[in-house]
Amino acid sequence: VIESKAGRQAIVARQVIDAVGAPFEIEGHEIIIGGSVGIAVFPEHADFVGKLIRAADLAMYQARNLGNNMFHVYSAALETGHRERLDLEARLRRGLAADAFELHYQPILSLSADVVEGVEVLLRWQDGEDNLLLPPDFIDVLEDTGMIREVGDWVIRTACRQLRGWHDAGHPGLRLSVNVSQHQFNHPDLVQSVAAAIADSGIAPDCVEL
Repeated sequence: VIESKAGRQAIVARQVIDAVGAPFEIEGHEIIIGGSVGIAVFPEHADFVGKLIRAADLAMYQARNLGNNMFHVYSAALETGHRERLDLEARLRRGLAADAFELHYQPILSLSADVVEGVEVLLRWQDGEDNLLLPPDFIDVLEDTGMIREVGDWVIRTACRQLRGWHDAGHPGLRLSVNVSQHQFNHPDLVQSVAAAIADSGIAPDCVEL
């Protein structure tokens, strides 16, 4: 929504969201969808159409981050955040090509038997600036760009090979727990990729927990 009168921003945004969210019917099925609205004001936020639309677009993505059926007004801070996100995305792509991701393994203990029953796989990223970053610092960018599939497949393959190494070294009872993104669960190739990783490593399927 692009409005020249700042006082009507919230009113117009809510009218649009309510209109989009009104139920409708297709072939006897009631359908309800939501919407996210970004607001840019002329000339406060931009002085020509191209910049105004871009500003509204940035605000719209921020509205999406706030949740369903929300709106957000453009601010200069969004530009900084956008540049930082683009930089993070570029560094992640370079990191993926340069094998900059690594896995850490957190023991899972049996309190009754006082033994290590398995390990949880933890993803870490060496960001090229001497920082070891945790998933909350970058996982949403991997998901938004689709890189999560490639990284996720690498995690499962690498972890399964490591588990096979521990089994061969005399720890056959160890199990593997791997965190899987919702985006991976929604992809139809997940079962095939997990099955391939298990088969290639030679471990038993019941040793792996997602």
